[in-house]
Amino acid sequence: MKQKQNPLTIDPLTIHVVNETRTPTTPLKNLLLRVAAVLAAQEGLFPRPCEVTLVVAADKKVAQLNGAFRGKPVATDVLSFPQLEGTALTKAKKDAARSGTPLYLGDIILGFSTVKKAAKAQKKTLEQHLTHLVVHGMLHLLGYDHVDSGAARRMEKLEIMLLASLGVANPYNNQEVPARIRRGKRVKKGSGKMRNE
Repeated sequence: MKQKQNPLTIDPLTIHVVNETRTPTTPLKNLLLRVAAVLAAQEGLFPRPCEVTLVVAADKKVAQLNGAFRGKPVATDVLSFPQLEGTALTKAKKDAARSGTPLYLGDIILGFSTVKKAAKAQKKTLEQHLTHLVVHGMLHLLGYDHVDSGAARRMEKLEIMLLASLGVANPYNNQEVPARIRRGKRVKKGSGKMRNE
């Protein structure tokens, strides 16, 4: 059951939502609009204009993707597939700003059942956890990463600030950050690379 929704747009960001589950999309769309508004308000964070696809997927599909691109055939909460990285992303941002042609940043895949289980296990609301994962995935599409401690600190600092402006507490409190850093892994997918939390 694949439902492609009308795109959600808050200048400069357009989010295409594809729901492959029976999850009601209205609460998710409302959450995405709030997240998009906060992200779009950050001067220079997004190229102008840009587009992202967010897929709400069943755990089975997420496990298949995780197996194919990370060698881990198990469900996870979020996968990010950036279209471009590094200097190619920097150049494309400048080109998009100059031409006005939207830059496609990539895809974020949410394993919805895993997200619900993780929220419950972490004693967070579903909305808080989804907000964190969407912000985290967006930052990956924008070139942020946590493959080493310096990059992780930069990404987490921005992530914590963005989440605070959305009313979500620091998700890294009481967690061993170095373990998260060691889990980061990149795998090629087309012209971009897949990243996972």
